[in-house]
Amino acid sequence: FVSLGFGVLSHWKIPWPSFTGIEMYGLYDWFDCFTGYLLLPLGCLLTCFFVTRVWGFEKYEKELFQNGRDGKLSKFDKILPKYVIPAFMIIILLNVFGVLK
Repeated sequence: FVSLGFGVLSHWKIPWPSFTGIEMYGLYDWFDCFTGYLLLPLGCLLTCFFVTRVWGFEKYEKELFQNGRDGKLSKFDKILPKYVIPAFMIIILLNVFGVLK
């Protein structure tokens, strides 16, 4: 579908919010912004939520370190997905929509 943006659908322009207002992008550029600026940070947030809240650190540690054979999670390893990474992803999302400049 995106490859049609270089041929048959090259005249299509889709709005994208930016710092200066609304910009009009072609299919390829719009999907690039959508995946890079929205889907990747949201996927990272959902992964952090899943590891910390749903799966739990015990099962995460068991899977990551092959049932304790290769080590254990440190406090730092538990702080990152619980606080640090979500904070950075929220900052990225706020920056994308122009809330932070």
